[in-house]
Amino acid sequence: MQTLRSLESAFLARGARAIISTLWEITDLQGVVFSAVLHAHLGSGMAPNAAYADTIRYLRAHRWRVPSQQGPVISAESAISSVLPDWRGYLDQQVAGNPLFWAAFKITGAV
Repeated sequence: MQTLRSLESAFLARGARAIISTLWEITDLQGVVFSAVLHAHLGSGMAPNAAYADTIRYLRAHRWRVPSQQGPVISAESAISSVLPDWRGYLDQQVAGNPLFWAAFKITGAV
């Protein structure tokens, strides 16, 4: 009998190729920005590992501070702005309190 050790293991055992999760609690805004940018990359046809890496680079380099001019991230930023127009300022405040906020995210599985 096999024992599953984590939620990620359960998804992988049921056939998921890759799982993205967090190592610690994150804010709602962090989750929304990460998910929107990640899914914009995935929707453009990127492989999960490349989409994850580009999303981490987006967060690590604070690319949200200047609106994107090209690529799939434009749609993600536009969608976030339509719901929360001041999201860039709020994210700056959260980063000031936790400069390594991007490090909370991890990818597990065949990437």
